[in-house]
Amino acid sequence: DQQSCADYIVSRSKHEIIFLITSLTGAIGTLPIINNLRQLDSVFIYTNEEEEEEEVKMFLNEYSKIIGIFSQQTDLYQCIEENIDLALKQVESFQFYEQRQKSTRELTKESGSFLWLRLFKDIVLKLPHDEQSKQEMIEKLKEIYRNNNCQLKLIENFKNEYKSDDANSREGCAFINISY
Repeated sequence: DQQSCADYIVSRSKHEIIFLITSLTGAIGTLPIINNLRQLDSVFIYTNEEEEEEEVKMFLNEYSKIIGIFSQQTDLYQCIEENIDLALKQVESFQFYEQRQKSTRELTKESGSFLWLRLFKDIVLKLPHDEQSKQEMIEKLKEIYRNNNCQLKLIENFKNEYKSDDANSREGCAFINISY
């Protein structure tokens, strides 16, 4: 029952991470209701039939949390496993960040932001500027934005077209990441 599924996900804590495995029909019925919920991390669509390619492509582009549409169980399992690993890495990163934030709790929001920006700048200036560092940054950004097709396209564009001369003049995923 699609409504029961949507109600269950809505009722869950925003601190939980939910991976939804559903049919294409189930996704069509529930995603308009639950797609923007924080606790819904990823949607995997499993089908035994080959759906019309255009309908599937349109649906994939409409909802950013859809990881893929699978007709083979082994492919589905492998993809779920990879996404669980990525989600766990992301949770670990946030837990570290939250612990660090507690130590600056007395600061105003503005001075705290300034402190983090200053720390970020100092760290970035000390990082090596080589191809390996670029690859590591790209992989980390792909982890962070794994559910955001728009950002993933920007990351891929950056990977293929970046030149150090463009570093301060091009808007892209790193700019957006810093701005939050």
